[in-house]
Formats: sequence, structure tokens, C-alpha cells
Amino acid sequence: MAVRASRGAAKAATAKSRTTKEDGRNQSGDKTRVRIIEAAEELFADAGYEGASLRKIMANANVSISLINYHFGNKEGLLRAIFEHKAAPLNKQRHDLIQAAMDANPVPNLDDLLRGYFLPSFRDSLQRKPRADHFMRLVSRIGSDNSEIAREMMREFFDEFQRHFILALKLALPELDLENIFWRLHCLLCIITHTLNNPGRIYDLSEGQCDFHDVDYAFEHLLPFLRAGLQAPVPKGIPRNNKPRRSVPRPSARRVSYDEPRFSARPRS
Repeated sequence: MAVRASRGAAKAATAKSRTTKEDGRNQSGDKTRVRIIEAAEELFADAGYEGASLRKIMANANVSISLINYHFGNKEGLLRAIFEHKAAPLNKQRHDLIQAAMDANPVPNLDDLLRGYFLPSFRDSLQRKPRADHFMRLVSRIGSDNSEIAREMMREFFDEFQRHFILALKLALPELDLENIFWRLHCLLCIITHTLNNPGRIYDLSEGQCDFHDVDYAFEHLLPFLRAGLQAPVPKGIPRNNKPRRSVPRPSARRVSYDEPRFSARPRS
């Protein structure tokens, strides 16, 4: 009996040692994966998808190409991993704020919708000192790329959220048709893109009077402009060019789950 107990204890110790080693390898692999993602996130934000080479990512993360291939497959897989890790929680935070505005009033307060749309992105990117999280800057940079892979990422991870925001704006601005709302959303996107790509420009131009590090204070100065732009009169009598419109690629059939209910076009009762 003593021999059997001894053998059992030895097997248990061996199994525990094996588990400990496997856990150590998994933790090491996770840390390597995060290090690669963080290095790639910064380079994609600085140079865009095409400009960020795997060689530069390898150098910044201090890893070999085999580790990048092991964890992500290729550069596109690496970009997708960043979006999967960061886009879902950010979109959920924005969704919840927009949904709260929709639930509060049958005609949502426009200022609340704009705060829900802008502030999570601004806080995520602009409040950090130093700016260790580059995701929203990456999104604004990738959103300006002509790369089809970059455009596909934007469609896949943001189109559904943007279209839900359009529905919220339609409730707040019932006098506008969808075409005019889409044009005005384009202007909102331009403001986000420029602000996140070059937040220091207004600081330099104003000689320090305007600083986006105080995000909420800065946004309240943008808010009257944004509100007035969305509520501006609809242009009248604009002739249409009858030339055929440029073909736009259809979005991918692959959908992204944000672990959240899709918010409806009508507030919940």
C-alpha cells in the first residue's frame, strides 16, 4: 500500500509539474502575442497598413517572423487580431451611451448622441500620457488608406455600428432624409480622423490655448459646431450629375459579434 501511495504521489507531482510548465509556456506565448500586437498597433497607426512592414514590426516587438506567423498567420491576420481585440469593447461603450440617449426620449437628445459617438474614442486615445494605446489613431489612419484590406477591416468592424448610429440620428433629426444624414456623418468622421491623427495641430496653432488632453472640456467647444452642422438646412435645387456612379465593393458577408444586442430604431418602452 505504501508503494502504491508513493507511486500515486509521484504521478501527481509529475502531472502538476507538467501543468505548471504548460501554464508557463502559455503565459509566455500570451505575453509574446501582446507584445507583437502593441508593436504592430503603433506602426499601423503611424504608417498605415501598407507602410508598416513585417520587418519593422519584428524589430519593434523583438521577435522573429516565425513567431508572427505562428500567432497571426500573416500581416492581415495581425491587423485583424488588433481590431478583434479593441473594436468590440469600444463599440459596446459607444453603443451603450447612444442606447441610453434613445431610451431616455422618443426623440433622442442630439448632444447626448454626439457625446456617445465621440467621447469614448477621444478619451481612449487622447487622455493617455504617453499615448500608449494607439488603436483609435490606428482606426483613423487605416480609415484614410486606399488599401482594400484596410477598407475591408473598416467595413467589417464598423459598418454595423455606424448604420445603427444613423438610425439614432434619424430619430433625433426626423426632418432629414437618410442621404443628408449620411453626408453629415461623413463630416463627423472627418473630424474624428483629423483630431486623432493630429491632435497637436490646434495646440501649436493656438499657442497652447487649445489642448485636447482635457478631452471633455475640448469636446464641449466642438459640440455647438457639430450640433449646428447636423441641424443645418437641407441644400435646395442642387442638380445631379447623370453620369453612372462608381461601383462600390459590397461588404464582406462575415459579421462581427460585439457581444451586445443590436439597438433598435425605436427606444425601448
